[in-house]
Parts: sequence; C-alpha cells; structure tokens
Amino acid sequence: MKTLSALLLLGIFLYGCSDSNGNKTIEEMNQPYRPQYHFSPKTGWMNDPNGMVYYAGQYHVFYQHHPASTVWGPMHWGHAVSKDLIHWEHLPIAIYPDSLGMIFSGSAVLDKMNSSGLGTVNNPPLVAMFTYHNMPGEQAGRNDYQTQGIAFSLDSGSTWTKYSGNPVIRNPGIRDFRDPKLSWWEEGSAWIVTLAVKDHIEFYGSNDLINWTKLSEFGQTTGNHGGVWECPDLFKIKDNEGVEQWVLLVSINPGAPKGGSGTQYFIGDFKSGSFIAHDTITRWIELNDIPKSYEFDLLKMSGIKIDYSKYSSKQKDQFFTPVKTAQYCFEKFCETIKEFEETEKDFNFIEPSAGDGARWL
Repeated sequence: MKTLSALLLLGIFLYGCSDSNGNKTIEEMNQPYRPQYHFSPKTGWMNDPNGMVYYAGQYHVFYQHHPASTVWGPMHWGHAVSKDLIHWEHLPIAIYPDSLGMIFSGSAVLDKMNSSGLGTVNNPPLVAMFTYHNMPGEQAGRNDYQTQGIAFSLDSGSTWTKYSGNPVIRNPGIRDFRDPKLSWWEEGSAWIVTLAVKDHIEFYGSNDLINWTKLSEFGQTTGNHGGVWECPDLFKIKDNEGVEQWVLLVSINPGAPKGGSGTQYFIGDFKSGSFIAHDTITRWIELNDIPKSYEFDLLKMSGIKIDYSKYSSKQKDQFFTPVKTAQYCFEKFCETIKEFEETEKDFNFIEPSAGDGARWL
C-alpha cells in the first residue's frame, strides 16, 4: 500500500539522519532502532520541533534537544535543513543554554524589513524567540523562572547569535509563561507574540521584535481547562466561502478528550490586538472530536475533502486531521493530501502524538 507522505509530514519530519547531501547512509539505515521515516538527531534526546521557517531555498527545523543523553535534560535547539522536506542535513546546535536558562520551545521569522536593526535591509535577519527556563529558579520555588529571549542569524540560518539584552519579555510572576509564537500582524503593522500563560493566552506587540508591550488576554473563561495551556499558534485562513478567519490553536496537557495532551482551537477575529472568538464552543483538532456541523471547521476551511467511510475506526483514531491545518504542513504537502485522496487508494497510517507532536510554527 502507498504511504501517505503528507501525513508523515504531520509527524513533522520524514527522513532521519543524512549525509552532507541529505541522504541516509547505509550505516544509519541499518541501525535497528533508528526511525526510517521520521526525523531523528544523530544522538541524544529530542522532542518538540521549534522555529520552522523557510528561507533562501531551505526549510529549517529546530527541535528540543539534549545532545549529551537519551533522556530529557538541559534543552538546546538542535538544527537541520532540507530542500524537499524529505532529506535532512544535520547542522551544529543552533542555540545553547546559558546563565538565563535552558532553551525551551519557540518560533522563528524573517525580519524582512530589518525592523529589529539586527541586520540590514539587504541582509535581513532571521529572528528566533524562545522560552528561557531557569531550573535553579524553579527549584528555589520562584514563579518567574520562565522568560522570553531572542537570537538572530545573518547567514541564512546557519549560525545564531543571542541578543545581548535578553530577556526581551520578562516574567510578571507566573509559573507557566512560555512557547512564544511570532507572527506579523499586517493590519496592525506590528509583530505579535502569542504566549501560553498558565490557563490562558496573552498577546504581546512590538515594532522591532525587541521591545514588547502586552496587548490583551484570551481564554480564562473559554475553552478546556483540564490542564496547562501550551504551544499556541495564531494565523489567518480562508473558510469554504473565501472569507478570512482567524484561528487560535492551543495545546493542553493533560485534559484532552481522550486523555493526555491535545489541541483545541478557536475561530474568530483579531482586532486592536485582541482575539475575539465567534462563540464559546470548545473544538478539538483530533478527528473524532470536530463538530461535523460546524460551518467553518478546519477541514472545510482548508478545502481538503476526505471520505472517512474508506477508513476503519482504528485508522480514523490514528488519522490526525490534515488541516492546512493550522499550518502543520506547507501548502505543497497539503496539495499532496488532496492528490492522494483523489486516487482513492489504501493508505498506511501512523499515529502522531497530540499536542506537542506536529506544529509548523
């Protein structure tokens, strides 16, 4: 049977280790516990993908990484690049921990107009924002051990320099204050950070990616609160009538309908720096929990049509809704999903992890 490549992408990476040309070596292919389709580091621990960005003909992926052990530890940002999202070339670690803390999850953008002043208009910087996690502060019982820092690259993402004035967003005294999603807010001509803060989302705005002002909050009385809110995303997508809608994704752990982690989403408007949901319904990315009657559900909005009658209940449970999905895949891979669906062939399914599993940030 034909494996659905685009669904493997939702697990984020297809091929693991590679040589300098992005091809897996014979030695690596023969490693008994080496994933053959999923990306994996050469050695050590990895979890959340971070800072996915496309620039100068390359897809960059960063990821939570402990290079010295196969168990979780001091988090770095590992780094790999690809020209086709299939063959990946490992690069040196992009961002190391320092005195401010470990390097937790975040995102990256191209500062095309050099609003930050960290590059030039002719050589604009790539800018990454990440959460600093200060373990000694946590162990001492402090509440402000998570802050937001930035790093930048002036060589198309090959090497990264931390901003000397970090942290750029300080902690107001909240234990869970993390996972910044950077995006450009065209209507407001400003940068926006969508930040997970304990049981809600906070939005910050900036003109230069360095100086940030809190704009608004969302979610204290909306959505599921069975666990900590984390790993948010905010973006626009056209519904099935061609109308642009704002979508806010929020992962939660625990508290998902089937236990463990999951991803809920809200649809609404983003005006004057605030997200205003159209209603108070809690919706889930997981396939079986999406209200079929909802007019603007993410599948319809993506334009992807799937005949679920072809699949067994087990396959449906494993099938992570291939929404343009909240930018979980790039456009050409969403098109691949459509092409495969049109063939009406049988597919092999993998089961990506919910919540922290697949996110193009």
